[in-house]
Amino acid sequence: MRTDPVVPDGWWATGIDGARGLYEVFGRRPASLEGAVCTLMRFDPFPLNLSVIVELADAPDPLPGRWRRKGYDAASMRLQFLECRDVRSSGALPTGGCSIDVEPVGDHTRARLCAEDFELELTSRFASVRVDPFRRGDPDSVITLFS
Repeated sequence: MRTDPVVPDGWWATGIDGARGLYEVFGRRPASLEGAVCTLMRFDPFPLNLSVIVELADAPDPLPGRWRRKGYDAASMRLQFLECRDVRSSGALPTGGCSIDVEPVGDHTRARLCAEDFELELTSRFASVRVDPFRRGDPDSVITLFS
């Protein structure tokens, strides 16, 4: 008998729609944002939504079989933050990407993206995550935000 995994409390993805799938892909352990790089960002000022692509330094171990068969060796995430508020931003998103920090705050999610001369902070009423495989160093494997 198989049971659905319970996403751990206190994990950065707690409360985010799709967190269970991320947890499953990572072998029922919390994926880490340590060393993760936000490579693409799109902010829609109306209705205050943020979409980002994040390449994870962390990878599932072992990689899912369907990923291995297709030659993938890394994971990225599509994060969407909807109905944002308390948005503060300074600087321009650097071409080399930036770090990202996400944390649950009550019924909301707080996100912070930062790099030298760049910072964006916001609180989102609704957030979702989707994990996608890619091949490191392969430009044809890079995921585009809106395909």
